[in-house]
Amino acid sequence: MYGVLKLRRSSLAFLMIVVTATSLYSYASHGGREAFLEDSSKQAKDAAQVVDHAICKGVEDGRPVGKTRKFLSDDQVFCWVKIADSVDRGKVEWLFKGPNGIERSIPYREERSGEDYCYAVLDLSRYKSTEVVGDWKVTVYVDEKEVFTDEFRVEPLGGLVWWGPIVGLLMIFMLGAILTLSFKRMFKRKGSSKT
Repeated sequence: MYGVLKLRRSSLAFLMIVVTATSLYSYASHGGREAFLEDSSKQAKDAAQVVDHAICKGVEDGRPVGKTRKFLSDDQVFCWVKIADSVDRGKVEWLFKGPNGIERSIPYREERSGEDYCYAVLDLSRYKSTEVVGDWKVTVYVDEKEVFTDEFRVEPLGGLVWWGPIVGLLMIFMLGAILTLSFKRMFKRKGSSKT
């Protein structure tokens, strides 16, 4: 009876470790810090009006696809805006500022009247993965006037945390211990039933 209880306690401990590790990994890799970025956009006064905006994974048929504020270090970041103003011709420019002093300006020249969509693409894979991880800020200028600012976060590839391999090794060890105890118990019963 004691062996069964010991085996059940080991199984319970193993399950608790698996659940805890999964929860912590999920928190760290799927939005643990994203809450502060939820509503970080700001529109400047007395400038062209930003009717709609998005930071996203792509643009299809003039509309943003995969809206998010979290990217991996090899993704492409799309900053899409819909600007309403009465200027027939104007220059739109995005200024991306990231960690490690990274600054990237992307100009966009277009003909426009009324409401228009335009976007810039920041290709993070052009940089070293370790340089781009962190908080980013993008500012949109129309005719050299700031009209919009937003923020996003870049995570390292894989989403692994430093303690991931340790938890993996512990789980392998626990599984091995449970199997060893189970086999010992099973062979012990067979040996005692023959006599």
